[in-house]
Amino acid sequence: MAQPFDGQQLSACWQQQWTIVGAGQWEVCPVCRLRPMREGAEACQTCLQRRVSRIKTWESDPGQTIWIDEIADHNDRVALIVGRFGLDDWLSGDLVQTMLVKAVPGNPNDCIPKNPSPARLRRVWETCRRFWTETVEAILARHHSHGAQNPSLRCARLLLTPDKTSVWQEDVPYDGVVNGGAISLLWRKGDQKFITISNLELAGDIQPGQTIVVSEPDKPQQISFVIQGTAQATGKMGTYTPYLRLLASPDQFLALVPAAAALEIAKNIRQEYQKQFGKVQNRLPLFLGLVFFQRKTPLLAVMDTARRMLDGAKLNREEWQVECSCPSEDAQRRYLRLSREQQRIVFEIPVKMGDGQTDDLWYPYFFFQGSPANRSLYFRLNGHSLVHARCLREEDRVLITPSRFTYLFLENTARRFRFDPERDVMLLDELPRLMKMWDDLKGSGITDTGLRNVQALLERKGETWGRDSEEFKHLARTTLKEAGLFERKDQNGNSLPDVVTPQDVVSGRFARCLELHLYILKLKIKEKIKES
Repeated sequence: MAQPFDGQQLSACWQQQWTIVGAGQWEVCPVCRLRPMREGAEACQTCLQRRVSRIKTWESDPGQTIWIDEIADHNDRVALIVGRFGLDDWLSGDLVQTMLVKAVPGNPNDCIPKNPSPARLRRVWETCRRFWTETVEAILARHHSHGAQNPSLRCARLLLTPDKTSVWQEDVPYDGVVNGGAISLLWRKGDQKFITISNLELAGDIQPGQTIVVSEPDKPQQISFVIQGTAQATGKMGTYTPYLRLLASPDQFLALVPAAAALEIAKNIRQEYQKQFGKVQNRLPLFLGLVFFQRKTPLLAVMDTARRMLDGAKLNREEWQVECSCPSEDAQRRYLRLSREQQRIVFEIPVKMGDGQTDDLWYPYFFFQGSPANRSLYFRLNGHSLVHARCLREEDRVLITPSRFTYLFLENTARRFRFDPERDVMLLDELPRLMKMWDDLKGSGITDTGLRNVQALLERKGETWGRDSEEFKHLARTTLKEAGLFERKDQNGNSLPDVVTPQDVVSGRFARCLELHLYILKLKIKEKIKES
């Protein structure tokens, strides 16, 4: 259905259902947002039936979870990974012609671009689709438990024997509390036992004799029971992988993962993207977004946030200047550092074919601003000049479409309306910088209290004075230096690498790093130093 939905799109079929429901209090189903349901019910009959069918499918392959309670991390938080490739100009055929069939150094008129045939367009689509369904799927499988506090409990399921067996509904999840932590259960009528369907890190050590209080799904009341026995679930039901892929298409990817693992997963997706699409990454951009939320946040709000991210992230072609261009030591890649105002991007462009010996003269080209007449390898296409990556020099100006990254924490459902693409979307290159800054902070010797004091002072003065003011820049420099994060010296007076620079503060990178790691992921400097 078209978004946003309005009454004009409501067909006679849906309208008729409201005329035949009969007497009683009825309201719109919160799941499908279309059908009537009785007041106080959890969902309409159609959605409840779909849930039962989903459970039957899960029982045939229980290793792949369908329960968001099992995906949630030890802080009871989940992340939705949002991704897409900027494919518009590729599927139109325009960018397919930026690759060559025949390359003739020194003679651009004899260079022959690839023909955007239907077969080639299909290969573009299939290659991007396989990236999500194969490469990213493998990344999710490897890193889904990153950040787990108790690995033995993270992916385990237990069978619990209650002292009451006649009051439970089959195929209905029960939310409860044990040991002061959250737990979700599913009644197994054949076994006369509950099976846990939540991250057991939240509930802690579950033992016989403990009391679990659960909420009735359809009534505003609670039921308590005493655990008579516990056992590890066996067979396929015994363990699970805590992630769920919702959609995998080249122009849209959605997957639910534990919040604690989201940054590590996003970092690995970026690395694989650079590895597989390195020769065209300046023309085939990747957008990655992370929506962090509490386990009980309505999924309608989460999915709406993802839609806003996808709609708001514009992957546009921009003019950048080459700051540095040099080959790698093994001559397999070309390093390009580009700048645009205060932003920086570093490209590692593979310039050899798969055998590692043959020069790649056909793929790694950049849209060039100006006259490329003195370059050895270039060609012209539709009024544009394209120059080979190894022929670029300092101060050259090129057109690229940068990859982008963003994140948002849904503290409440209204937070999604405050998502601002101009403010919240950054370069994908910022992701590893944010993660490295946190690693450097862990090794700097600063305490959690000291770090929060620095953060509070800079945030307060930044709002009062303005981040671009000279007074604030001077304060940032002084504060970071006193905290031992900038212009550091060792015991012998030798200079040490900076942990945080005044530019990191002014650009907002420092604030984003702390928001991600301290506030959203709830990490602590002191604990990490102790572990190391």
